[in-house]
Amino acid sequence: MIERESFHWLRERAAQPLPELVLSVASTLCLDVELAARPGPASGDALRSIHRFVEVAEEFSAVDDDPGLLAFLGYLDTAEVRER
Repeated sequence: MIERESFHWLRERAAQPLPELVLSVASTLCLDVELAARPGPASGDALRSIHRFVEVAEEFSAVDDDPGLLAFLGYLDTAEVRER
């Protein structure tokens, strides 16, 4: 379970460049540990998905005029709708 201090720590980092923020969230949530603990080959795929998500954040940051968290979340919402 994520502790209150962890959320406070993440809120303080909300102004980080987007790719760094994504990595901070993944690290704080221990996603790499959780995914590595999964049995079978799916854990490797899941870890690659995290790395790809960071790449998407980097790509978005490179081309958007306002590469902040809210703009990125809006971008992800739009991408999800288009993929349906």
